[in-house]
Amino acid sequence: MDRTIVLYDVLQARVCLRVSLPHSLESLTCNPTEDLVCAGASNGVIYIVDMTSTAVSVTAAHAHVSHSLFEGHAASVLGGLPVGTSTLEGHSKAVTSLAFSRDNSSLISASADGTVRVWNVWTRQCLREYSPLGKHAITNAMVCIITT
Repeated sequence: MDRTIVLYDVLQARVCLRVSLPHSLESLTCNPTEDLVCAGASNGVIYIVDMTSTAVSVTAAHAHVSHSLFEGHAASVLGGLPVGTSTLEGHSKAVTSLAFSRDNSSLISASADGTVRVWNVWTRQCLREYSPLGKHAITNAMVCIITT
């Protein structure tokens, strides 16, 4: 509810990154290569935080700090969003669930508006929209690989 993503280094018991976003968050996921973090917000927006860009921006903003990103600094903010953050817009209510495809190219989002969307992560375009239950809220979605 405080609109913040906090990443911890569990082994060293410290904060690696803290990113503050404009709206309260309902869901969170990380892609398989761990360079993107996606957060579904209460207003229907999905925020994509590029960890590689955020690391560079934090390093530039805190050049005098030798450990930059891993000292718990907040990411720099430009234009209202942290550097390296982009958005996916299309849901009209809270984004309740997020899941990446195994190949890292698609993001599946489910929403309280009753829709499921498939997004191309790299072009930021919605590829498909489904309304499987009419206008009933969807609270969880996952990617399943079926082989025959």
